[in-house]
Amino acid sequence: MADGKGSSAEWMSRRNGISGHPISGQIPDQLLEWRRLLHQFSRKTLLMPKFSVEVPHEVERSEAAVRLRTFSDRVRADLPGEVKEIQETWDEAGNLDFAFRAMGFTVSGRMENRPGSVHVAGTIPFAALPFRGAIERQIAEKVREAIA
Repeated sequence: MADGKGSSAEWMSRRNGISGHPISGQIPDQLLEWRRLLHQFSRKTLLMPKFSVEVPHEVERSEAAVRLRTFSDRVRADLPGEVKEIQETWDEAGNLDFAFRAMGFTVSGRMENRPGSVHVAGTIPFAALPFRGAIERQIAEKVREAIA
Protein backbone atom coordinates (compact mmCIF):
# COMPACT_ATOMS: atom_id res chain seq x y z
CA MET A 1 0.00 0.00 0.00
CA ALA A 2 1.24 3.48 -0.78
CA ASP A 3 0.54 4.83 2.71
CA GLY A 4 3.41 2.86 4.24
CA LYS A 5 1.22 0.39 6.09
CA GLY A 6 2.34 -2.61 4.04
CA SER A 7 0.45 -4.69 1.52
CA SER A 8 -3.31 -4.96 1.58
CA ALA A 9 -2.88 -8.58 2.72
CA GLU A 10 -0.92 -7.39 5.75
CA TRP A 11 -3.47 -4.68 6.44
CA MET A 12 -6.36 -7.16 6.20
CA SER A 13 -4.50 -9.58 8.43
CA ARG A 14 -4.07 -6.88 11.08
CA ARG A 15 -7.69 -5.82 10.66
CA ASN A 16 -8.92 -9.38 11.18
CA GLY A 17 -6.63 -9.96 14.13
CA ILE A 18 -4.47 -12.62 12.47
CA SER A 19 -1.21 -10.63 12.22
CA GLY A 20 1.19 -13.09 13.90
CA HIS A 21 -0.52 -16.06 12.29
CA PRO A 22 1.87 -18.11 10.14
CA ILE A 23 -0.14 -17.42 6.98
CA SER A 24 -0.82 -13.74 7.67
CA GLY A 25 1.71 -12.52 5.13
CA GLN A 26 0.75 -15.19 2.59
CA ILE A 27 -2.88 -14.24 1.87
CA PRO A 28 -3.00 -13.15 -1.77
CA ASP A 29 -4.37 -9.68 -2.42
CA GLN A 30 -6.84 -11.10 -4.95
CA LEU A 31 -8.33 -13.47 -2.36
CA LEU A 32 -8.79 -10.59 0.04
CA GLU A 33 -10.44 -8.52 -2.68
CA TRP A 34 -12.88 -11.38 -3.40
CA ARG A 35 -13.62 -11.62 0.33
CA ARG A 36 -14.33 -7.87 0.47
CA LEU A 37 -16.63 -8.04 -2.57
CA LEU A 38 -18.50 -11.06 -1.16
CA HIS A 39 -19.01 -9.26 2.14
CA GLN A 40 -20.24 -6.14 0.34
CA PHE A 41 -22.59 -8.24 -1.84
CA SER A 42 -24.05 -10.15 1.11
CA ARG A 43 -24.66 -6.96 3.09
CA LYS A 44 -26.56 -5.43 0.18
CA THR A 45 -28.64 -8.41 -0.92
CA LEU A 46 -29.07 -10.79 2.00
CA LEU A 47 -30.29 -8.14 4.41
CA MET A 48 -32.65 -6.39 2.00
CA PRO A 49 -36.38 -7.20 2.10
CA LYS A 50 -37.42 -9.55 -0.68
CA PHE A 51 -40.45 -9.67 -2.94
CA SER A 52 -41.73 -12.52 -5.06
CA VAL A 53 -44.49 -12.82 -7.66
CA GLU A 54 -45.60 -15.92 -9.56
CA VAL A 55 -47.82 -15.36 -12.62
CA PRO A 56 -49.24 -18.55 -14.16
CA HIS A 57 -49.97 -18.66 -17.89
CA GLU A 58 -51.07 -21.05 -20.63
CA VAL A 59 -48.58 -19.88 -23.27
CA GLU A 60 -45.68 -21.90 -24.68
CA ARG A 61 -42.42 -20.92 -23.02
CA SER A 62 -40.84 -19.69 -26.27
CA GLU A 63 -43.89 -17.52 -27.05
CA ALA A 64 -43.90 -16.20 -23.48
CA ALA A 65 -40.26 -15.16 -23.93
CA VAL A 66 -41.17 -13.14 -27.03
CA ARG A 67 -44.13 -11.50 -25.30
CA LEU A 68 -42.16 -10.71 -22.15
CA ARG A 69 -39.75 -8.59 -24.17
CA THR A 70 -42.48 -5.92 -24.14
CA PHE A 71 -42.55 -5.88 -20.32
CA SER A 72 -40.25 -2.90 -19.74
CA ASP A 73 -41.78 -1.01 -22.68
CA ARG A 74 -45.22 -1.38 -21.08
CA VAL A 75 -43.90 -0.18 -17.73
CA ARG A 76 -42.24 2.85 -19.36
CA ALA A 77 -45.42 3.73 -21.27
CA ASP A 78 -47.96 3.12 -18.50
CA LEU A 79 -46.03 4.53 -15.52
CA PRO A 80 -43.76 7.26 -16.92
CA GLY A 81 -43.79 9.43 -13.80
CA GLU A 82 -43.66 6.61 -11.27
CA VAL A 83 -41.03 4.25 -12.70
CA LYS A 84 -37.70 5.63 -13.85
CA GLU A 85 -34.16 4.55 -14.70
CA ILE A 86 -35.17 1.11 -15.97
CA GLN A 87 -32.18 -1.16 -16.57
CA GLU A 88 -32.59 -4.56 -18.18
CA THR A 89 -30.45 -7.48 -19.30
CA TRP A 90 -32.08 -10.37 -21.16
CA ASP A 91 -30.60 -13.84 -21.62
CA GLU A 92 -31.29 -16.38 -24.40
CA ALA A 93 -34.02 -18.17 -22.40
CA GLY A 94 -36.10 -15.02 -22.00
CA ASN A 95 -35.07 -14.32 -18.40
CA LEU A 96 -34.60 -10.72 -17.35
CA ASP A 97 -32.30 -9.14 -14.77
CA PHE A 98 -33.71 -5.70 -13.99
CA ALA A 99 -33.49 -2.63 -11.81
CA PHE A 100 -35.64 0.48 -11.69
CA ARG A 101 -36.58 3.37 -9.42
CA ALA A 102 -40.17 3.66 -8.20
CA MET A 103 -41.39 6.24 -5.71
CA GLY A 104 -37.75 7.17 -5.11
CA PHE A 105 -36.75 3.59 -4.20
CA THR A 106 -34.53 1.23 -6.18
CA VAL A 107 -36.07 -2.14 -6.93
CA SER A 108 -33.96 -4.90 -8.50
CA GLY A 109 -34.47 -8.53 -9.31
CA ARG A 110 -34.88 -11.28 -11.85
CA MET A 111 -37.83 -12.33 -13.98
CA GLU A 112 -37.64 -16.02 -14.91
CA ASN A 113 -39.61 -17.41 -17.81
CA ARG A 114 -40.61 -20.88 -16.56
CA PRO A 115 -42.84 -23.46 -18.25
CA GLY A 116 -46.38 -22.47 -17.29
CA SER A 117 -45.46 -19.41 -15.24
CA VAL A 118 -43.32 -16.33 -14.90
CA HIS A 119 -41.52 -15.89 -11.58
CA VAL A 120 -40.33 -12.43 -10.54
CA ALA A 121 -38.24 -12.02 -7.39
CA GLY A 122 -35.95 -9.36 -6.08
CA THR A 123 -35.07 -6.92 -3.35
CA ILE A 124 -36.36 -3.57 -2.18
CA PRO A 125 -34.96 -1.14 0.40
CA PHE A 126 -36.30 -1.29 3.97
CA ALA A 127 -37.92 2.12 3.50
CA ALA A 128 -40.05 0.63 0.68
CA LEU A 129 -41.24 -2.30 2.80
CA PRO A 130 -44.69 -0.73 3.39
CA PHE A 131 -45.10 -0.58 -0.41
CA ARG A 132 -44.03 -4.19 -1.10
CA GLY A 133 -47.59 -5.34 -1.77
CA ALA A 134 -48.20 -2.48 -4.21
CA ILE A 135 -44.90 -3.19 -5.97
CA GLU A 136 -45.74 -6.89 -6.27
CA ARG A 137 -49.24 -6.11 -7.61
CA GLN A 138 -47.88 -3.67 -10.22
CA ILE A 139 -45.24 -6.15 -11.39
CA ALA A 140 -47.80 -8.99 -11.59
CA GLU A 141 -50.21 -6.76 -13.54
CA LYS A 142 -47.53 -5.75 -16.07
CA VAL A 143 -46.41 -9.37 -16.53
CA ARG A 144 -50.03 -10.47 -17.11
CA GLU A 145 -50.47 -7.71 -19.70
CA ALA A 146 -47.24 -8.70 -21.47
CA ILE A 147 -48.18 -12.42 -21.55
CA ALA A 148 -51.78 -11.85 -22.66
